[in-house]
This record gives sequence, structure tokens and C-alpha cells, in this order.
Amino acid sequence: MSIVTRSLILVALLFAVVGCGPGSTPVPVETTPPSEMIKKDLQYIIETGMVGSEMMSIQKNIDLIKESDPEKGAKLQEDYDKLDKASGGQARGIAKKMAEKL
Repeated sequence: MSIVTRSLILVALLFAVVGCGPGSTPVPVETTPPSEMIKKDLQYIIETGMVGSEMMSIQKNIDLIKESDPEKGAKLQEDYDKLDKASGGQARGIAKKMAEKL
């Protein structure tokens, strides 16, 4: 065997024995309930009166609530539709109403 072949075999064996090291500990997935995520987004609207990009997150979480509780999800969706068109004090009021439903 040539020295190159021996070197390649040695390197291959080294990688096989060493591997990637010890297994890592799995990181738990954050499982914050959708209602808590919505409350967090609504709190921002209540504090600022501004409606913005958090609406996408609220809609996504309402859809998740609809899967487990269609009635609650439908009520939240009605308020969401109003909130999507509101601003200022009106947005604050709708956001407070939604937060109370959660």
C-alpha cells in the first residue's frame, strides 16, 4: 500500500472512532399557548394604540385556537377583524376586549 492510501485509511478510521463527539442534550421546544401569545401582542396594542405587524401573529394564533375551540376562535376572529381596521383609542378598546376573552 502506498503512503497516500494508508493516510486516507488512517484519516477515515480516525473520523469513524472520533465521530461528532458525545450526543447533545435536546433543547425543549417552547410551548407557549396561543392565548398567551395573543395576550402579549394585544398588550402592545393596548399600550401604544398602534396596530402593526403583530396582527399576523395574532391571526396565526387565533387559527390555532380555532382548531381546539372553534367557538372561542370565532369570537376572537370577529374582534380581530374589527381590530385590523382600527387605530388609536378604538384599537386599545378592542384589544382590551379581546384580552378579556382569553
